[in-house]
Amino acid sequence: MKVGDLVELSSRAKSVKYNRSLVGKIGIVTEKANPSSIHELYFVHWFSGSQGFMNRNELKFARRKK
Repeated sequence: MKVGDLVELSSRAKSVKYNRSLVGKIGIVTEKANPSSIHELYFVHWFSGSQGFMNRNELKFARRKK
């Protein structure tokens, strides 16, 4: 995953109550935090107006909806 990719929540992240407001939303990766770290953290700006750091296993690439 790299800066500029469109993302959405993975199934694991959808099950967490904290992320309930982001279910079904699309975001854009704007920064990779500490690229040399073991844990891959990404700063995501969601199109709903919120933003924050997300772990790589909480994100998946956005797919086109039919």
